[in-house]
Amino acid sequence: DAPAVARLRAAGAIVFGKTNLPEMAADCQSYNNLFGTTNNPWDLSRTPGGSSGGAAVAIATGMSALELGSDLGGSIRIPAHFCGVYGLKPSFGIVPLAGHIPPPPGALAPIDIAVLGPIARHPTDLDLALSVIAGPHRGTGWRLALPPARHDRIGDYRVGVWLDDPCCSVDADTKGLLGAAASALSDAGARVESADAVAPAVAGAHDLAQRLIAAAFSHAIPDDEYQRLAKVAASSSSLDHTPSTRYARNVTQTARDFNTALEMRAQLLAKWAEFFAEFDVLLCPATPAAAFPHDQSPDADARTITVDGRTRPYGDQFAWLQAIGVAHLPAVSAPLGFSQSGLPIGCQIVGPYLEDRTAIDLARRLGALFGGFVAPPIGALQTQQTQQTHLQ
Repeated sequence: DAPAVARLRAAGAIVFGKTNLPEMAADCQSYNNLFGTTNNPWDLSRTPGGSSGGAAVAIATGMSALELGSDLGGSIRIPAHFCGVYGLKPSFGIVPLAGHIPPPPGALAPIDIAVLGPIARHPTDLDLALSVIAGPHRGTGWRLALPPARHDRIGDYRVGVWLDDPCCSVDADTKGLLGAAASALSDAGARVESADAVAPAVAGAHDLAQRLIAAAFSHAIPDDEYQRLAKVAASSSSLDHTPSTRYARNVTQTARDFNTALEMRAQLLAKWAEFFAEFDVLLCPATPAAAFPHDQSPDADARTITVDGRTRPYGDQFAWLQAIGVAHLPAVSAPLGFSQSGLPIGCQIVGPYLEDRTAIDLARRLGALFGGFVAPPIGALQTQQTQQTHLQ
């Protein structure tokens, strides 16, 4: 067993099945040639998210009480958001990643930004799971002592709210629910202020995340595929910013470019430290909109999403998530309510580095005031499935 799995089993967890995910855990949908397509429990025509989409569906539908997912670019937070459950992306480095695939089986080097974390129906279960899986993997020279939540009273919390950003604008449903959640916290006594002007910009952080994520996995790419990507990068125009070309450039970047990116990240961490000296948590979007219809087009560059009736790049779904992840910060994906079409919408509750329990505690308090888990209408889904079967 991977260390995280072994720790859960030692604590009494019973592993009784597999959940579905995308090939190489590399999409915000959950389908593959072996096990087919996993549907959203609120609308079978839509994706549950990914990569831990099957895990979020299992939680939402009551198949299990706790799931373990992984998150490099949003793979816990997207499915939690799309399915209306809670997911924790822990602080980077506190849960052993050993045994996770990818990278290839037997790989020992940690993957930058990537984490393992729990998915559950209530924040208390996230905290319980974190207490089991977090801790050093090897060696006895250090131990992990995560601090408790910063405050015992909601009235003592300083909440920064980031409702929207021109780099990756969100739809009206998302913005409205975020604003209502902020108002609920304010009415309960928390100090709630706009954080747009003081939080690091989404655009720069997302671009930095793309550079570091691609670099993190570059060594695991087969030689022939790496050579193909190197040729794409070398022959591309500097004006070509399609996702496939950007990916090729990032995977094959020079050591100098990579180290420049590491310095940029160090500067970003310093800015977040300043932010969390003024605020305890950040409330911000997870993705620009709710779950989108299944799109299994093999041409990744051709995929799009629709936000308030406008066609947007498929990659926009990762901007808010990766802007947080690249800074190694803990973030809880928490359900807020539903779109006008009845799809779950969540948010990110972001805490300071290593203060995972502050983010979890605010998620618990917010859930008691606003939002929280709601079970999907299983009977209606069965009817929907029957209708789809007849149509096929």
